[in-house]
Amino acid sequence: MKRITAVLIVAAILVAVGCDSKLFLSKISSSKQNTADLRLSEHRVDEATLMATSDAWARAAKTGNVDSILSYWSDDAVVMEPDRPAISGKDALRKMVQGSMKDPEFRITWRPERGVISESGDLGYLIEHSRVTFTDPNGKVRKAYRKGLTLWKKDASGKWKCVVDTWNGNPTLRVFFADYVDPSDTTF
Repeated sequence: MKRITAVLIVAAILVAVGCDSKLFLSKISSSKQNTADLRLSEHRVDEATLMATSDAWARAAKTGNVDSILSYWSDDAVVMEPDRPAISGKDALRKMVQGSMKDPEFRITWRPERGVISESGDLGYLIEHSRVTFTDPNGKVRKAYRKGLTLWKKDASGKWKCVVDTWNGNPTLRVFFADYVDPSDTTF
């Protein structure tokens, strides 16, 4: 409200001194639109960067390099697996990752489907789907689809770090039904 009042006062002064107030007001309106467009562009770039970061993390998971995998989580990250206590901190996450790799059949890959960036631009979340192969407690090799939510925060250097990672089972490869793909699809 204060801004509108200030703009009207400035417009009245400009009219009094002979300036074109309509031109002035249109420039103010155009400036607001340009600022909004710029913010939207920055959010789209941040969203694309965040999704690319998740894709890079999935590629790192395929290599089996524990340090590379861990580098995508923040130091205080929390992982919430279904039906298990939360895992928090790099030491506990290292044990989790190394434990998974003890299974010679273990494979995981994922892709983000949707991303959202906060108004401030320093927080975001991704809705992702994954495919996991593992050996169950009975020694049988299984494949499972999962849907997940990862929360991300930019660190001091501006890099995205996952701060919360959680998932559950999913009956199909994709999270959203409109994006459904045949489960035999091996393109990712």
